[in-house]
Amino acid sequence: MINRIKPWDGFQPWLLEHHKKIKFWFSAHSTFQQSPREFIDIADWGREVAKYLPNSSNAPNFWKNSEAYLDLSQFLGQNMFRFSFEISQLCPKLGEFNDRVMEQYIRILLNIIARGQEPMVCLFHWTLPAFFTTSNKESAWDHPEILSHFFFYINKVADYLQDESKIDTIIQTMDLSEDAKKKLPRKDLVKYFISLNEPTTYNLDSFLVGVFPPFKKIDFVRFEKTLNLWVKIHDKMYERFGLRNNNNSKIGLSHNWTVFEGPLGYILQKLLNERTLKKFERAGSNSDFFSLQHYCRFKLLPYLMHTFGPDLFEPFLRKYDFGDHPGFGDIYPHGIYKSLKRMHEIYPNKELWVTEFGFADNSDLSRPHFIFETVREITYAIRDGANIWGAGLWSDVDNYEWDQRMKVKLGLMAEKKIYSPLRPMDGKIGSWEAWRAIATLNKTKDLKEFEILRIKAHSQYMKKR
Repeated sequence: MINRIKPWDGFQPWLLEHHKKIKFWFSAHSTFQQSPREFIDIADWGREVAKYLPNSSNAPNFWKNSEAYLDLSQFLGQNMFRFSFEISQLCPKLGEFNDRVMEQYIRILLNIIARGQEPMVCLFHWTLPAFFTTSNKESAWDHPEILSHFFFYINKVADYLQDESKIDTIIQTMDLSEDAKKKLPRKDLVKYFISLNEPTTYNLDSFLVGVFPPFKKIDFVRFEKTLNLWVKIHDKMYERFGLRNNNNSKIGLSHNWTVFEGPLGYILQKLLNERTLKKFERAGSNSDFFSLQHYCRFKLLPYLMHTFGPDLFEPFLRKYDFGDHPGFGDIYPHGIYKSLKRMHEIYPNKELWVTEFGFADNSDLSRPHFIFETVREITYAIRDGANIWGAGLWSDVDNYEWDQRMKVKLGLMAEKKIYSPLRPMDGKIGSWEAWRAIATLNKTKDLKEFEILRIKAHSQYMKKR
C-alpha cells in the first residue's frame, strides 16, 4: 500500500486546512439496498430478494425506520444525507405515479432538513419496475417504453418537488412544533441530485460479466445500447434538475472507477473509466458536477491468486489487502487520489465529489484504518488542485449487496445496533468512531484526539495482518 506519509507520521496539521474545504460529510444509502424486502413484488431485483432472502431477520428496512437512520447520521456528525428515489416504487406501471410513496419520500426529505442536514438524492440506483420483464433473464432495457417511462418518472418527480401546496399539506401532518413547521421549505427541498449511479458497473455486471439481471455475458451490443439510453436519461434529468436551466439545484453523475493496474490496466482505464466519463460529460457542460465512487484496485495476477489459491500464494499476497467481497480487488487507499487527480486533469474546471467509498470488512478490524487513510488521500487530492465539495462513505448501516446479498458487511454497523446508544469498546476502535472523528474534525479541530484514534486504528489493523 502506497501512502504519501507513513501511517505513523500522522495527519499533519497543514492537512486540516485542506480538510476544511470539504463542505459536506455524509453516508450514502440506497432505499432498495437498505429496504430490500419492500421491493419483492415491484422491482426486478425484488425477484432476487424473494429467491435468496425470503425471511431474513437481518435485512435492514430504511423505508420503515428512516428516522433512526437520520438520528444515527446526526450522531455521526454528518451534515448531509444521501439516499435514493426508486422508479420501481414511484412508477411501478406504465403511466402510474404512486403519490403515497412520494409523500413518504417528501417526509424523509423534510426530516433531513429539520435536523439541519442537506439532502442528496440519487434518481436511479439500479432497480427497475418488475412489469417490464417476466423474469430476470430478460432485459428491461429492451422494452420499447423504457425511455418514455423514465421521462414520465423524471417529470413527475420534478413537478412534485415544486408543488408547494402538496408539500405544505405533508408538513402539517408531521410531528413537529408549529415554529419548526414554519421554518421548513415548501419547494426546492433538494439542492443536490445524482442522476444515475455507476453506469459502468451496472452495465458491466449486467451485460459483460453476467452477475446482475439479465445475467448476460460478453454482450457488447446490449452494453453499448443500454449505455446510450442512460446518456439520454441523464440529459433529461439534467434538463429538469440542473443549474443550466434556471433550477435551484445541481445534478451530476456518479462513476465507480476501479483502479486498474498491470498489463491491461492502461487499456481498461481508457475503455471503461475515462470513455464512460467522457460519454456523459462530453465538453464538460452536461452536468453541474460529477463524482467518484471508489472501492478497490484490480491487478489480474494477485486477484487470481487470492481467488483460487490464497493459502498457496500467501507469501506473495502479504503486500495486498483483500476485503471480504469476493468480486472486489484489493483495498488501495492511494487509488482514490490517483482517480481524483485524473478526473481533475480531464475536466480541470469541474466540481468533484466523492459520493461513495467503502470496504467489505466483516470483522470491522481493518476498516477504521482504511477510512482514515482514504480520507487522507482525498485531502491530498484537494491540496493538488481538485475541487472536492463532499465526501461520502458507503455506508453507515449494512445493506443488501446485490449478488452478494447480506453476506458482506459494508456498513459501519448492522441496523439492530442503531436503536441503542453507541459506546466505544475497550481495546478496540469501531469504524463508526473513525468516521465520526473525520466528519466532526472541522467542528472540533481537535487533532490530538483525532490522532489518538487514527493511531489506535493503525495498530488494530497491523495486529490483524
